[in-house]
Amino acid sequence: MTQAQIDFEKISQHFASKASAPWTWVFYGDSITHGAAHTRGFRSFPEIFAERVRWEMRFLYDVIINTGISGQTTVQLLDEKRYDWRVRRFKPDVVLLLIG
Repeated sequence: MTQAQIDFEKISQHFASKASAPWTWVFYGDSITHGAAHTRGFRSFPEIFAERVRWEMRFLYDVIINTGISGQTTVQLLDEKRYDWRVRRFKPDVVLLLIG
């Protein structure tokens, strides 16, 4: 089984079990993640995801954090200090990387 399959199974189990402990989801990336520059006033994917998870699926205590910054480059995203500040400090259960 690949790591992606293992991760998908863990996420599926989380959503299948209403008794599971709340998770922290961190979105990390550039303007695609940030959502301010190109959405023309519409919601970004992390906002839509948060609404789906917390409201529609009723995982009220899951936390969804958007650390995307418009204009970030791959070099900046790979910088360990930036990653520590924008992702690791939240001790996420899931990290979603969105780059364009």
